[in-house]
Amino acid sequence: MWSLLKELSGSPDVLFSRVFLHNYCPLFFLKDSAKNVTPPELKVKERKALEAACDGALVEVVQLLGVQCVVGVGRYATDRTKAALRQAGVGGVQVSTLMHPSPVNPAANKGWRDIAIRQLTESHVIHYFKPEMPVT
Repeated sequence: MWSLLKELSGSPDVLFSRVFLHNYCPLFFLKDSAKNVTPPELKVKERKALEAACDGALVEVVQLLGVQCVVGVGRYATDRTKAALRQAGVGGVQVSTLMHPSPVNPAANKGWRDIAIRQLTESHVIHYFKPEMPVT
């Protein structure tokens, strides 16, 4: 994902002038075997408590920054974003999905870059990731 953002934006200054990256769940969970555990894999009680905190933080960021578009990286992030905004009564925010680039996602291993560009284009947000073109 970072390679694509660099390719589209050219530099961090361009990217971060119009894009804010917020990790829905900034915590990292591991099994005893050191395998990553994603929030959907947690027990329901634990996941619900975690989602309540993450939903609240996401809504606060959206409201503080006046966000117009959210791109969820993966279906889980997209679904949680929609639920959090709906529950908080926040409307007028476009929510779209970018396929998660995880190596465990078989589809992501088959041309993720091209799929991602198509998804960003189809959701009409790709221009946020590119340098502004001068008006002539």
